[in-house]
Amino acid sequence: MAIFSNVSAINRLSKRLQLQSTPTEPNPFALIQTIQPVTDLDSLLRSVKIASASALDLSAAAGTLVPAFTVPAGKRWYWIGYVTSATVANSSVQMNDGTTGFILNTLTTSNAYRILEQKIPLEETWIIGRLTTGNGGDSSETMQILYEEEDAFRA
Repeated sequence: MAIFSNVSAINRLSKRLQLQSTPTEPNPFALIQTIQPVTDLDSLLRSVKIASASALDLSAAAGTLVPAFTVPAGKRWYWIGYVTSATVANSSVQMNDGTTGFILNTLTTSNAYRILEQKIPLEETWIIGRLTTGNGGDSSETMQILYEEEDAFRA
């Protein structure tokens, strides 16, 4: 099934891209005379979401991952950013694929507000969490994340 555009859209694109039927310079770059719009259909099917975790107990011996969020089966997340509460002792934000952890920020006691430079794709069952501090004052911490969610299709 063909879909046709109106002439004004073609004229605007022709002017913007300086398209013409005859070359004005030798050895021009030739283009086919159709315009084919391209859309990332996956991005149209993603939903933007915010999730919040509270009462995260980070007081156990330092360096253990406390899961805050888990990507559900049948879903894929694109992690955009996060916010964490301040801690008494140093803590970090970590993502984990079930085998290996990857720390996203340096150890800090401050609130962390971060929009990631690039969306990070997270597969089914992957975890986002915080590392324990070993300090009893860190028994009720919080974390929020901003992410896009889509269906994960597996063969």
